[in-house]
Amino acid sequence: MLDLDIKGQRPHWEERPLSPYIFHRSKCAVRLLGFCWLKIVIDDKEVEAKNIVVYAAKKILQDMETAKVSIGYYEDLPDRVPKILKLNPDLKLEQSLLLTFFKEGNQPLTISFNGTNPRNVWCTEQGNAKQEIPFRYIELSEERLVPFVLERRQSRDSFCNFTAQQGNSDPIKFAIEMEGSLPRGEILDSKVPDSILKNLAPELAGQWKMLARWLNISEADLHNIEAHNSRSMQDTKYCMLRHWSERNGTGATYRVLATALDKAGRRDLREQLESQVTLQGRNGPTHDYIAALQELTSQMSWV
Repeated sequence: MLDLDIKGQRPHWEERPLSPYIFHRSKCAVRLLGFCWLKIVIDDKEVEAKNIVVYAAKKILQDMETAKVSIGYYEDLPDRVPKILKLNPDLKLEQSLLLTFFKEGNQPLTISFNGTNPRNVWCTEQGNAKQEIPFRYIELSEERLVPFVLERRQSRDSFCNFTAQQGNSDPIKFAIEMEGSLPRGEILDSKVPDSILKNLAPELAGQWKMLARWLNISEADLHNIEAHNSRSMQDTKYCMLRHWSERNGTGATYRVLATALDKAGRRDLREQLESQVTLQGRNGPTHDYIAALQELTSQMSWV
């Protein structure tokens, strides 16, 4: 009921007793500002605590040599989705476990990387194997996560082991599955590493300009590349491939290069490149692309 205060020209609200009102979500919004502490009994002692969900999410970079595993938390509420994961869709949720977080002692949540199974497949930077989510964030129900950047040491399937623990309470454990290699189709659509280009350049012979045109390198760019590398034809061919790679970024893929080699009349080089993809898919990615390519080329007769 609205009654105007004529003197002050301001509305004055009064409650109308027994007025019917239909409560609907479109007329009322409730925002959770904090997740309260609950009183629970442990070993005949009443303590304050709250239930949180600790989760693990991962992202493996395209080169398959680096991975990021993030451990975070959110409130244990129905149909809750971590806000941070919504903002980072490239992180894939792997596991989530319930943890009772205690108020007494104001202790943080400690996250630890405990190696891999089998051992030493992935490693983290020295001093980065243990991180903390401060107590104040969980007390205020502010979502946080801690990232672990891992480097591959072996090309095989494995599990990365993490624990989350508050003080001396029982830890919860995560075993995150890590793939050993990319499927062939994904490798074909990944960027060709520089070491492959360096080994490919001297094998191009007289077809290198034809290849450049199929890679959509302009005549003006070809002229500049030749002018800056006039002393060495091998350097000229390599710089042409580097120019293509740098200009196209992640679009400079095995698939694009293999197609261009075929159209330039070098099906033999295309087959070798695809053999490298097969080798990479079978053995997993490796930094030693040069040795792998030399092994293949020693078995072939180049035109």
